[in-house]
Amino acid sequence: MKTIEDNKEDEEKILLHRLPDDEKWNLDKNSKDLMAYMVLFQTTKQKAYALFHPEYCVMGKLNGAGIQQCEQFFSLAKNKNYLKALRLHVASLIKGFKEGGKSVEITDTRKDKALKSLLNKAMLLIEDGHDLDADGLKTVTEIFRKVGLIKDDVEVQIHPQRYLPEQCRFCRYKSFVESAVKEQAIEDECSVCKAMQFAKENGFISDPTNFYVEKNKKNN
Repeated sequence: MKTIEDNKEDEEKILLHRLPDDEKWNLDKNSKDLMAYMVLFQTTKQKAYALFHPEYCVMGKLNGAGIQQCEQFFSLAKNKNYLKALRLHVASLIKGFKEGGKSVEITDTRKDKALKSLLNKAMLLIEDGHDLDADGLKTVTEIFRKVGLIKDDVEVQIHPQRYLPEQCRFCRYKSFVESAVKEQAIEDECSVCKAMQFAKENGFISDPTNFYVEKNKKNN
């Protein structure tokens, strides 16, 4: 028959689940391990007792004397109290593990509550006059911007500006066009425009800088 010493993993599991105040319990190591094994592996009293007391076993099972010793062992008050404390301790560990591992749904309501809580703490820091470093100020600023206390889009008012008109003789565009016409890179359509020719015949003076119609004195 195998004993607890034959399985190192089981032995390590038992050691890891000792009571926080395990040293103050006036029990020998074998008795503590026996009860821990029964709780952790959810086995019966007799199976646990047989594993830790192979001297009372025949063909892997407790003999008559072993059964009697087993009953006496678990009837002792100190063993009952230790077993009860151990069960509560293991149940607490299991509960903590489950609660720590479960996923929590992130809803819009929870986000709003978290943001309001964060905003409240940030405002208290500012109102209480705490000296914040650069990172702290940056964090608080981001929180305020998140809730709209600080706006990214700031309207910039453009003051009235005065623009002086360019004179034709200094106009670079005019110079460019005239040069292009002279080099025949482009065509001056006004020179071949019939409407322009008719206008000139009727007193129109073609001046790109100041188009005007001079009244024919003969017609006045």
